[in-house]
Amino acid sequence: MNDIENLLLLLAVLAVLAPLTRWLHVAQPIGFVLGGLILSLMPGFPRVMLDPELVFLLFLPPLLYIQSFFTSWRHFKRELRPITFLAVGLVLFTTVGIGYLAHAIIPGLPLAAGFVLGAIVSSPDAVAVAGVAQQLRLPHRLVTILEGESLVNDATSLVALSFALGALASGQFSLSSAALRFVVVAAGGVGVGCNVGWLMLALRRRIKDESLSLLLSLLSPYAAYLPADRLGFSGVLSAVSAGLFLGWRLPRHLTYSMRLQGAALWRMIEFILNGLIFLLIGLQLRTVLAQVHERYHPWQLVEFAVVICLGVILLRPLWIFLVVPLQRVLIPGLQRRDPLPPLSYQAVLSWSGIRGVVSLAAALGLEQSLEGGRPFPSRELIIYLTFCVILSTLVLQGLTFPWLVRRLGVRETTTHHAAERTARHKLAKVALATLDAHPTIDDGEVSGKEVLRAAIQLRLQEVEDEEMASLGWSRRQELALATRRLRLATLAAEREELFRQRLADESPDAVLLKLQQEIDFEEARLRS
Repeated sequence: MNDIENLLLLLAVLAVLAPLTRWLHVAQPIGFVLGGLILSLMPGFPRVMLDPELVFLLFLPPLLYIQSFFTSWRHFKRELRPITFLAVGLVLFTTVGIGYLAHAIIPGLPLAAGFVLGAIVSSPDAVAVAGVAQQLRLPHRLVTILEGESLVNDATSLVALSFALGALASGQFSLSSAALRFVVVAAGGVGVGCNVGWLMLALRRRIKDESLSLLLSLLSPYAAYLPADRLGFSGVLSAVSAGLFLGWRLPRHLTYSMRLQGAALWRMIEFILNGLIFLLIGLQLRTVLAQVHERYHPWQLVEFAVVICLGVILLRPLWIFLVVPLQRVLIPGLQRRDPLPPLSYQAVLSWSGIRGVVSLAAALGLEQSLEGGRPFPSRELIIYLTFCVILSTLVLQGLTFPWLVRRLGVRETTTHHAAERTARHKLAKVALATLDAHPTIDDGEVSGKEVLRAAIQLRLQEVEDEEMASLGWSRRQELALATRRLRLATLAAEREELFRQRLADESPDAVLLKLQQEIDFEEARLRS
């Protein structure tokens, strides 16, 4: 089968697995990986290889971009300290810990090669974490920290991997030069992403064609990722920075139809890319096993996998349960500003280190030989251990994570009902004020104002199209059309009030996003 036929076959498999995972109440990433594992063992099923370049250039930028686009910049900035401790500190801690552990248990493995393995498996996957946690009503702060960590940590692990590969090739490593290089790579990626975000914002503010606007939306993650990557900066941080920048500023400048069509388009893209990624991970089993079974005894492979997987899983709670209290001791005033979170919160954070496609792509991307022609030491074993880590964390932690959350009672205790009511009242007041200030042209608009005023006061912002349609033509139809024009004006004012509330931090982002979608849908109904 050629590549096109393989792609169509995988899409057909996704169409079968998606409803099956919902029926089994299993998170889609887990269901897709297990489905791929089963298919990889079936005789006659085509062998589909996962191309690392395809992951880093085609899959990763849009997935990171769209997740960061819908991440609240306000909350991300508020939780920047714990996100940094996890996305940078924990990644480097895991890299070093797994490096020494692998060097100790695997005969003949150089320490630098152990650091290569540690860097590859050090960062939880953004897509995997979101896929497993999306059905759980976790506290909002935990969700922000988990999402923020998974957006940034890939950049840290990939930079650490480049340093480990350099040390393996040259036999030398300088901590000061590595730290400086890390700062330059990270700052450069953020700078490129923000500049691309500013450019896309300037373009899309002026574009009225919906198809062109959607095309620019699809190009945005690649426009951020590729220049940063070619310049030697972090393409991951560039895509994330562009997403955060545009997610905070762009929606205000789009029309209702652009927002609705863009949301639908990205939901489909996200589903397809996520599904293909995790299905491809599962399909690599047969290839990975074929590469290592001739060089190592099966019991050795089991021993190495168990030790490394346990190390990856246990290093995360070790870091969290040590560093979280230690921060309160070392940072003056932190305990007063941010009291120590409950142990249940720390336990949930500790059990959320699910690895995914970035780790496997990084492992598969290792060259066969080092600079100078020397063979890469234990390359096949590193790929095998990476696959085992992904599988164990995704299945073991992914399947038990919901049980742990329910067992510890870590759920969102506050609701958005009160905030939503407050926001709706503010929108209604703005709509009524706009209605009063709107100039009247004829008697139809005077009567239309009264009809619309009653609708806003009774339902806050909903005008039932069915009532308008029942008015018929002639004079009553003129009344309906006048009312529709006035309602569009009040919707524009309500939308401006939503953006004001967002900038003033008066309501939760989830509430404002819900109300914005309601306004967009109502405008779509009126204009149709």
